[in-house]
Amino acid sequence: MLSRQARRGAGTSTDNVVVEKPDLTLRGQGVVRLVAAGGVEGVRIEADGVTVQNLDVSSQPLGVQFNTCGVRVNKGNKTDLRNLRVHDNGAGICLFSPGTGHRVRNNVIENNRSQAIFVGGSGTEVSGNTTANNAVAVEAVGCSGTVTISSTAPTAPRSASTASASAAPAASSSRAPPA
Repeated sequence: MLSRQARRGAGTSTDNVVVEKPDLTLRGQGVVRLVAAGGVEGVRIEADGVTVQNLDVSSQPLGVQFNTCGVRVNKGNKTDLRNLRVHDNGAGICLFSPGTGHRVRNNVIENNRSQAIFVGGSGTEVSGNTTANNAVAVEAVGCSGTVTISSTAPTAPRSASTASASAAPAASSSRAPPA
């Protein structure tokens, strides 16, 4: 049984983490690397009130697919993703949950094949992140409420024409969101 706080000590793990327990904090201590198996998210969240912090999340080089997220929020409200390094995935951080109160802050998201941050719901705060060498910095699609994007600094995008930070309600995109 998991306690309210799960901690992982320094090192590299090839585990894929699925969080289904509400109000859980997953916190890395030292340099903790999660290297996901190809085609699977490094961290997938399926519960309310989950905090994930201080992790380095990537995919195995041969398994990087365009639609695989390093960190994926499928269900829940009030997810807090902070102080993460998310790199070398299909997409970096993906919020598919229709829930509200999500925060994505103070992360470094780089070298992902599509979006650094994908927001597919409302009531989300994206702030203080640094993105580099992703096809798109921040993309918000299908949002019917408020998405706040501030202090997210895209640096060295693959192409200046592909970097975007759009949060218009019911925004559309020529790029399909990761599945």
